[in-house]
Amino acid sequence: MKTTLPENAKIAKEAKECMQECAGEFISFITSEGETFLVTKKFIYLFFISPTSSYIKWFYCLHKIEHDRLLATRSTTSLSLNLPQGN
Repeated sequence: MKTTLPENAKIAKEAKECMQECAGEFISFITSEGETFLVTKKFIYLFFISPTSSYIKWFYCLHKIEHDRLLATRSTTSLSLNLPQGN
């Protein structure tokens, strides 16, 4: 992503995270569609279906962990900003 932008361009951390999340979702979608295609067309690529299913489960588990961590970080930050100042 950085190579297509001018050298003096700045990229927000949230934008980087969004792009990484979108890329991961895209890869997961393509993998899922490929698995569905193989199953519905009854191809004999059974050796491919099991690893693909395992990867999809792993990806969503990892994604959920990262998403929960990000939400926890954001909620902690917003809570600390809303605390009243001591006298």
